[in-house]
Amino acid sequence: MTNIIRYCAFKTYKGIFFKNHAGNIHIIMFNTPNSVLLLELLGEVDNNMAAQLVYRTEVREETNLLNALKSDEDFVIVEELTCKTIEKQKTDFIITIPKKGKFIQTNLKLSFEPEYSSGNTQIYFIKGNFALAFDENMTPTQLRMKAIKQKAKISSFMTKALRSM
Repeated sequence: MTNIIRYCAFKTYKGIFFKNHAGNIHIIMFNTPNSVLLLELLGEVDNNMAAQLVYRTEVREETNLLNALKSDEDFVIVEELTCKTIEKQKTDFIITIPKKGKFIQTNLKLSFEPEYSSGNTQIYFIKGNFALAFDENMTPTQLRMKAIKQKAKISSFMTKALRSM
């Protein structure tokens, strides 16, 4: 099944939008066979990109979700690429991208990491190359703290977007 993977950003600062600004909240949005996932990219841990699940919805709701997110002036779709998503398990995915982009530069392999996850925070590791602005390699404790802080920031964006659906 051919899908689209989107690299998006929420601007969390005043002024002109810069794609590679470290203050942006970086989002990857993609389809699985049964759902649409929004993953917030947190930074690198052990040579993998760490991401937390922000929102999951059914595939039929993708258009409504996208329109709701686009209505926020601080939300920008930076890159859209055609892809093929294979669900290896319920929590592990392989995303094959035939034509690589400027920011997502390789195929991606996502795997759920239960040892980094807790409560309602689900952490995934993504193997692949990204051209994004991030902090240096984080420790597991720094990752958990950043996940909590970023979840607080993005929850207001998501609440506003979901109300408009």
